[in-house]
This record gives sequence, C-alpha cells and structure tokens, in this order.
Amino acid sequence: MKTFTMPGTDILAPNVVLGLMRITDKTDEAVRELVRTARDAGIDFVDHADIYGGELHACERRFADAMALSPSQRDEITIQTKAGIVTDGPYYDFSYEHIVTSVEGSLAALRTDRIDILLLHRPDALVEPEEVARAFDELESSGKVRAFGVSNQTPRQIDLLRRYVRQPIVANQLQLSITHAPIIAQGVAANMLAEQQSATLDGGGIVDYCRLNDITIQAWSPFQAGFFTGVFLGSPDYPELNAVIDRLAGQYDVPPIAIATAWITRHPAQMQVVLGTTNPERVAGAAQGSELRLTGPSGTNCSAPPVTSFPESGCGAPPDHATNDGAGGVACRRTGTSERGGMEQDGDAAARRRSYRKGPERRAQIIARAIELFAVQGVGASLRAIGDSIGVSHAAPWYYVATRDDLLREVYRAHEAGGDAKPTPEEESRCLEDSSIGCPRCGSAPGWSPPGSRRCSRTAPHGRD
Repeated sequence: MKTFTMPGTDILAPNVVLGLMRITDKTDEAVRELVRTARDAGIDFVDHADIYGGELHACERRFADAMALSPSQRDEITIQTKAGIVTDGPYYDFSYEHIVTSVEGSLAALRTDRIDILLLHRPDALVEPEEVARAFDELESSGKVRAFGVSNQTPRQIDLLRRYVRQPIVANQLQLSITHAPIIAQGVAANMLAEQQSATLDGGGIVDYCRLNDITIQAWSPFQAGFFTGVFLGSPDYPELNAVIDRLAGQYDVPPIAIATAWITRHPAQMQVVLGTTNPERVAGAAQGSELRLTGPSGTNCSAPPVTSFPESGCGAPPDHATNDGAGGVACRRTGTSERGGMEQDGDAAARRRSYRKGPERRAQIIARAIELFAVQGVGASLRAIGDSIGVSHAAPWYYVATRDDLLREVYRAHEAGGDAKPTPEEESRCLEDSSIGCPRCGSAPGWSPPGSRRCSRTAPHGRD
C-alpha cells in the first residue's frame, strides 16, 4: 500500500481509504471482516460522516459497536468524519453551534476522544467563515480534532474559509472516476470553444488549486458511472471501456477494480481513493491498484487503451468514446470521422491511423494529397485531408495538434519549393475568421494570430508575414 504524509498534518495516510457510509445494516462480524480485510491490505484510514446511516451518527455508532477498539487499536487507525449537512431540511449549517455539536456527537458515537480529520460536508451557501474559524479554534485547542478539510468545495469557497481559518485545509473530497472526471477534463479541454468540457465550472481548476495549496484530493464514488447511477465496472452501458479494463486487468494480473483505482492513484496530485463498497473482496481488489502505475502513450494515439492515458482516454474523449474498430481493436467515436460528432463503426478510422503509423511511404502519400489540395483549394482543404488521412477531424482537439502541425509544415515546405506559397488575402482572412483552421503559413494551431493582428505568432519572429 502506497502511503504519504498528508500535507499540513503528521498523518501517514494510505492512498486508498475505507468509506463506511453503508455499514448501518451490517452485523458486527461483517463490519469486523470488512475492516480486517482493509487493514490486511494496508488501509488504516476510515471515512465517516455524521449523517451516514439514515439517522444521525448511525454508521459511526455501528463501527464503534462492532470494532470495540482498545486505546492502542484506536491509535492505529485514522478516523475522518464530516459535519455540516442537516437532514431535516435538508440544508447546510456551518455555524459554530452546529459544527461543535456535530463533533461532540461523533466523538460519543465513535467512542473516541478525538477526530483525526474533520471535513465540512459540502458548501453552505450562507456560510459565515468567522463562525467556522471559531469552531475550528475551539475543537483544535481542546484536542478534539487534529486536522480540518472540506468536501465538494471550489477554489473560491476554500479561499474564503482560509481568509478566516488559522488551520490549514488539508483535504477536499471530490467526486472522481473514469466516467465522471470533469475536474480533470476541464483543464485538458481549456480554450476549446466547441467542447462542452471547456466550459469553466465551479470556479475551474480545482485540481491545480489543491496541488498548489497542499490540499489532498480524496476521490469519492471512484467506481460510479455518474452521481450514484451505478458502477461502470461490468456495466452493459460501458462495454468497450470494460473490455479495455478487463484486458489491462489480465495484463497486470489484478482484478478490474484495481485498474479503476490505479487510474486515480496514477495522477501526480497524490490523490486518495475513497472506497464505498462493503464487499471485502472488492476492498482487497481495489487495494491492489494502490501502487499499480499505469503506463501508456502520451495521449496522441487514440487507439491506445482509454484508461492508460491520463486523464481520460487516448485522445481525451470521454472514456465511453470507444467502439469496436472491426479489426479486434478500439476505434474512437470522436476522432474516427472527419465530421464532428459523427461515428464510424466499420474500423476505417482505426485502419487509417494504423496505416499512417506504418512509415514514410504512407506519410508521403498523405503529404502529396494535402499539397495537391493546398494548391487548388487552400489551407482548409489541406488540413481536412491531413485530418481525414490520420482519422482526425480537421477541427481536431489539442491532443492532435502536434501531429497535424508536423504534417502541415511539411506541406508548406514542399509547396514553397515549387513556387510562392503566400496565401491570398481571401484565404488569410478566412483562416483568421475560422478558429478551427491553423496559420496559413506554418500550420500553427487555432489561435495562431495575436489579437488585432494578421501575423502568425510562430512565423512572425522569423520575418515571415
């Protein structure tokens, strides 16, 4: 089990956490077996919340009753719990009174004298950060809480708290799985107008923010397809994704759940995976992903296994992007066609990509065709030819810009060898207006022209118009 010292604390924590929100109806022996399995796998960190279990402190109490921890056994476990949700509302309450009262209830239910980490459970729209600060100060000075964090909070919400709270915010619990990865995808798709993922939501950049501020991200629902819509592992709704996960599981000799875990632990932000299962076998299986470092292409090859190229799939499309390529491989619904949003089921796109990778002969054919279209129809047609030839839309996402630009520069060099390749004013104007077309001289990616200028930010420094 991979462990690390959580920034802002002296807690040596595993990167896989045992979540206990579903143990309220489990027998003492079932709870003990679950915790014992986790401990055997190196997981000594448990996650609670005051509202888990249908009634206040129910799961905390069930855990304490079943485990009956001695003082020395208690010292071996990191206990994290949460406060702030009022189930009678439902609403949120980050008042001094509510936070302190909730912690007192958790301490009694857990039969312990301290909470190792207390998280504010989701944001309170009416938060008064001075109240939170007063509660944190009292709980820390009394020794009842060692460290503090939040869950599902944005960068600005955390900034507001940090302005008043003296203690470091050490964790932010956020939903993350292969099929639910907006906190990762937003950053990858930044500045791509046609991509829904490019929209800045929740203040944006929460992963980078947490890394910059030494806040550990704890991924909850790591195997859920969406918001408690069921797991994606083994789901008929994700056949292609599961085929890849199963293949990787066989390759690494681990259960599929370990691959789904490793997809998160692979991230350099040093995240923790919060398990929600009460099945000991699945806990043991997930723990095998703790130190499993998935490797794969850098993201420029769409036929690579979707889960091996972080953050999402080989091309950055959502992990359910894949479809059978008709040749025993995986084709991409996004890049397997020259029309945005289309899909090829017959494997033509995958065949084109395989053909492109065969070597110089196919590359020369692509360039020759692009040169021919460049001379007759201009840069737009040339870009489309290159994109279609390698199975990429002419308005390809950034994951393909390097490949496309590399080829397009060769087109320009070859064309210039036979005469003046300077674009016409009409062609240059069209390129400026169409953000999906690159620079008409060097093939720079969309956005090549500085604001208010018709000069290319890449070629202008070399004295080229």
